[in-house]
Amino acid sequence: MSSCPPFREVPMLALCMVMLFLWELRDCASEEPIAMVVSVSGKVEWREGEKAPWKLATKGLQLFQGNELRTGPLSRATIVFVADGSRVLVNEDTELTLEAKGLGEIPKPTGRLRMFMGEVYSKVRPNRSFEIETPVSVASVRGTEFDLSHDAELELTELVVVDGLVELSNALGRTLAGAYMRTSARRGEPPEPPDTLSQRQVRDRVSWTERVEPKWKLNLIPEGEGKVPVGGTLEVLVQAISPRTGQVDRSCRVTLHPLSVDLPGLLFSTDGGRTWAQAPVVQIEAGEGRFILKGNKEGTVHITATGPDCAPGEATIVVASEKGRKIIEMEYIDEKGKKRRLRIELEEK
Repeated sequence: MSSCPPFREVPMLALCMVMLFLWELRDCASEEPIAMVVSVSGKVEWREGEKAPWKLATKGLQLFQGNELRTGPLSRATIVFVADGSRVLVNEDTELTLEAKGLGEIPKPTGRLRMFMGEVYSKVRPNRSFEIETPVSVASVRGTEFDLSHDAELELTELVVVDGLVELSNALGRTLAGAYMRTSARRGEPPEPPDTLSQRQVRDRVSWTERVEPKWKLNLIPEGEGKVPVGGTLEVLVQAISPRTGQVDRSCRVTLHPLSVDLPGLLFSTDGGRTWAQAPVVQIEAGEGRFILKGNKEGTVHITATGPDCAPGEATIVVASEKGRKIIEMEYIDEKGKKRRLRIELEEK
């Protein structure tokens, strides 16, 4: 006689399988990107969480739940939420965290930002919900365009609505602002009643959004094959390329941010080798600039150049010992307690 599981065990087994499936679905949803960086101008950085190190953000970077993004002076970015295509333009000196409410649920999750300082301009798709939280308020929208800024020193959040309706609220109250209206909120106070702005006032307020897309794309071209012997030097050409023409823009004159390098022990010169520094500042004149790299230890170095109104440029340089020659470096403490460095060069004969 065949044995069958008790009647009560079958539903319980099915229930466990469903719960396991939903748990795995939740984990998969949390691993899906919620947004993507679609443009970068200047120095834009991101990190996975509060305690993670900051890294340079580049076009095409996928952002996940809880990732943070910040822009430096004269630097801007555009991010797009994957669920519905809503766009957020990020102004200079802004720091925010990306979130999504209802990951893995149907309908699609709601985009959400926590902005600690700075300014963003949001274009939310029709009939889609979106929230931005600042330390003093929450802006809630459904299919609209608006500019939101937060001054961390004044603890002041200001909202300007371009189209649609936006609710600004906190624990002390709420207010609703329509197109061409402005409202604000301070810590410890309810949001102010909205006032009406002229088209010119709104246009002036959001004029910074016209400068989000970079004017130039930086192109780094190392001489030779991008290889330099230990102790040797290599020159790198930096070009400012116009996205419109694809050619060097001879009208470009800009001072870049200090180069970002991931291999210690390198030195750079921007004056033909007269002086050397670990974090050089390259000057672009007539669309071009140059620097010299000196490799003091073996390894592969990734160099990233950023600048105002510039999309980042990258180059990979290999620092290697000459064939038949090996360099060993070590640090030690001498008998007087001072740190010393020992460099040994081995040559094969």
